Amino acid sequence: MSTLCLKNGRVFDPINKIFNKKKDIYIENGKITEVSNGKISETIDCNNKIVMPGAIDLHTHIGGGKVNIARLMLQEFHNNSDNDYDLTADFVPSTLKTGLQYIKMGYTSCFEIKVAMHYLVMMIFY
Repeated sequence: MSTLCLKNGRVFDPINKIFNKKKDIYIENGKITEVSNGKISETIDCNNKIVMPGAIDLHTHIGGGKVNIARLMLQEFHNNSDNDYDLTADFVPSTLKTGLQYIKMGYTSCFEIKVAMHYLVMMIFY
């Protein structure tokens, strides 16, 4: 059984009414447990770090129409000879690069509000 310990994190868990409490979190076989029942296989020092459930951003501009038009309009900055570097990232980061930054910040779900609202209306009225 594999056990991961997130040690000394500042935990925010609104469902369990935990707000900024310093504690250890144990994850056994991909599931959070109250305490470790076995040998800890890995410990991550979370001192001065926030530990929380994944964040959700309900209003993003990652892949909306205007952002994608801006990417298209800046084609002169695309560098076709170098696959690792896209100069448009200096002005309008690609959808992939933006999504990866959201993941690094702890987001698990992001929605382009107009697209999300369109699907919500379709679900309600059709």
